[in-house]
Amino acid sequence: MASSQLLLSFAAAVPAALLSGVLTWAIRPLLVRIALAKPNARSSHRVPTPQGAGIAVVAATAALWFTLVLESPVLRFVAGLVMGVAVVGMHYTGMAAVRVTVDRAAPVPGGPEVFSFLFPVFVIGLLALAVPITAVMLASDRVATGSPSAPQPVVSSAGRHR
Repeated sequence: MASSQLLLSFAAAVPAALLSGVLTWAIRPLLVRIALAKPNARSSHRVPTPQGAGIAVVAATAALWFTLVLESPVLRFVAGLVMGVAVVGMHYTGMAAVRVTVDRAAPVPGGPEVFSFLFPVFVIGLLALAVPITAVMLASDRVATGSPSAPQPVVSSAGRHR
C-alpha cells in the first residue's frame, strides 16, 4: 500500500470514529429510551437488551459490497466511511445501553484463569501463521534457479495431427 493510500485511510478513519463517538454521545438519551428491547411475556431475556445489531450487519455488508463493485475511488471512500460508521455506530449503540452494577458481596466465580486459555490460542495462532510463511520464504524459486522442474509455458496442440 502506498503511503498516500495509508494516509488517506487514516484521514477517513479518524473523522469517522470521532463522528460516530460524538453522535452516539449526543443521542444517548434517545438510545436508552428506544434501543433497548423491554422484556415481556414472550421474551427470552429478563433484563432490557440492546437491539438493532442487524442494521449494522446489513449496512456494513452493503458498504463492503459497494467497495468491491464501485470503480471510482471517491465512491469507494464514501462506501468505506458508511461501513465504518455503521459498524462503530452500532457498537456504541449497544454499549450505550449497557448498565453494569458490581456486587461486592458476590463471591468470585470459579473457573480457569484467562491466561490458561489465551496463551494456547496465541501460540496456536502464531504457529498457524509462522509455519506457512516460513515454508514459502524457504522454498526455492524454481524459475530463478533454472531447474528442470521449472514451470513450462503451455503450448496448444489443438488441430495438429501426427
